[in-house]
Amino acid sequence: MHWKSGPRGVGMGDEHGNYHASGQAHGTHNVAELNAVLSALRDHPEVERFIIQIDSTYARDCSTTWRANWERNGMRNSKKQPVANADIIVAIWRELDSRAGSVTFLKVPGHDPSNASPMNTAADLLATEAAEKAQAGRSCDLASTLDLALVKPRATSFGKW
Repeated sequence: MHWKSGPRGVGMGDEHGNYHASGQAHGTHNVAELNAVLSALRDHPEVERFIIQIDSTYARDCSTTWRANWERNGMRNSKKQPVANADIIVAIWRELDSRAGSVTFLKVPGHDPSNASPMNTAADLLATEAAEKAQAGRSCDLASTLDLALVKPRATSFGKW
């Protein structure tokens, strides 16, 4: 299967409104989602009970559900093909294995106009900004503090919410 490559951003934040985002001019959505998980784990090694709010079923399942079968099958999927993005996935597993505390993946709705998960909305907004800057050839490493009460969903240039 060919995944469309284009500008991609990664955004992550915490419950205090501290956010980080970065972008790349070309990449796939799945790689961006996996890199967000990896960055979150690496950026917060000291958190004893770490909860990752995630809107990507793919990234969540790569990190958790599919691991046992992929390891048993030599990193081959159910079609006997090599697992895509295996280098990032294995790096995520190493980060998970090295943590003293627990990590929970909490599935939240993506691009949610009701803004039920304002941290996810903020991460999406920052990721979109980083992707747009990367596409334009500008610096795309962003750090910010946001008031989560003021975060509102918006239409993006990469799709409507």
